[in-house]
Amino acid sequence: MTIESEKIEIYLSRDIIQGEEVPFYILWERDDIQQIILEINGFENITEYHNVKDDFSLEKRTIKLEDLKSPHYLGGILKTNEKENPYTKASLGVIFELSNGNSIEINEERTLYTTHLEIISPDCIEVPFNKPPIEIQLKGSTTVFVDIESSSDSDIEITLPEEIKNVFDEIYQSLVEGIQNLRNEYPEYSSEIDLLFRFFFEDETYRLSKQEYYRRFTEIAEIFSSNKALLEGFGIIFINSILSSGSLRDLFFAPLLEYFESNAAKKVFLESPFLSVRVPKGGGHLKAVIYYEDITERASVIKDIIEKSCSIKDFVEKFQDEAEKKRICLEVFLRSENEVVVPIRDLINMRRIFNGNFT
Repeated sequence: MTIESEKIEIYLSRDIIQGEEVPFYILWERDDIQQIILEINGFENITEYHNVKDDFSLEKRTIKLEDLKSPHYLGGILKTNEKENPYTKASLGVIFELSNGNSIEINEERTLYTTHLEIISPDCIEVPFNKPPIEIQLKGSTTVFVDIESSSDSDIEITLPEEIKNVFDEIYQSLVEGIQNLRNEYPEYSSEIDLLFRFFFEDETYRLSKQEYYRRFTEIAEIFSSNKALLEGFGIIFINSILSSGSLRDLFFAPLLEYFESNAAKKVFLESPFLSVRVPKGGGHLKAVIYYEDITERASVIKDIIEKSCSIKDFVEKFQDEAEKKRICLEVFLRSENEVVVPIRDLINMRRIFNGNFT
């Protein structure tokens, strides 16, 4: 907000996601302000002050002119936490006390947004079915990314359909040939290239835990990122492998674009929309964990990585850390007379609720 007549400008982001740290600043072009009093409601606390002297306490809410390093500017960071209400009200009040005894009061009101997921599911599902028997209600208005993984004690596996696996097999075969050619072209880096080859084609990385997978990936990425020739060579191989797959466009990219377009209004996207459940003959228990995060949470990770020039190791760790993601658990029995593969998109319907209204 800018008040021209008072020569005061206050900035606080309009769209705020619960759990974010939110910057604010105050600018003024007048010499009669003696001190500034901050009042916060709905925000947890102030975690940083900008342009204050080093010994200034974060607990203070009254800032005198002598507390500032330079005049006419005060900034800081407001902390927010997750709330049960996905539309929580919050405000930043700023009181300017003037030398003539008067004061100017400005109150910046905001809504803190988030999305909560709730599973609506029967205990037992008969396969086949006519419409998705499981519903995930998304209460709130933020865009959400959702991922689902089967638990270690689940009878039913969550996996990719065979046709998608076949496409990836084609790409893998092309990568094998390309990496072998890369080894011939750069014999001085044969040990590094062998490490890459084993990771993709011999170590059965799909059987590794996520932590071990990312550890090995990080090791390889660090080696290749420090060598421009190897990095460029592998980049060309990877692109050629993608382009050489004739079925990738029809089986992967076209359905993926269609999926994103159809879910744009709901503002929710599965990270792996091609996943399916393989139900054995007679059925079994599906036990899964559903992870979700707001789009701004992911964007803040990217921003943090860019601003701090994180290493590849830090980059990978930030993206693979499920501990920071919100989660809900799903357990249901799927009964089927025959072995059958059911796409996750057919099993689960995502339903958005905006202020109590369904979409």
